[in-house]
Amino acid sequence: MTGSYKSELDKLLGEARQAENETAALYKMISTYPGLAWVKRYDEETNDYYMIALSERYVYELIGPERLASYRGRTDSDFWPPAIASVFRNNDDKARREKTPQYVEEFFTSPRTNKGATFKGWKWSFTVAGETYVAGVGVDVDV
Repeated sequence: MTGSYKSELDKLLGEARQAENETAALYKMISTYPGLAWVKRYDEETNDYYMIALSERYVYELIGPERLASYRGRTDSDFWPPAIASVFRNNDDKARREKTPQYVEEFFTSPRTNKGATFKGWKWSFTVAGETYVAGVGVDVDV
């Protein structure tokens, strides 16, 4: 292996490790957020949003930890009742299309824990390596 090839390979490996560390930091930030937080990936082919990360509070209070697999990697329509999933999707669409943070108030009742609340927070979109994401952070106010 020539010196320049090895140094280029080492550089690429270093960048990959850095990206992995940054991804781990993002997941840690989302999972430990004290309110409700999540990130969804938008798929242009299916025109759907797929859940990729959720805060621990979201998991424990709304979907139940034993049901995490039923939501991660899936859409809101796969988990929430149609009326609630539609509200979430409309607000996700607005955040993605308008490319500015959107304040939302979304009423929901969890189909797993039966907790009813209103989510009050922000949704916004961002792009990384050609992939579009929608994120949300906020609090839930019990009703």
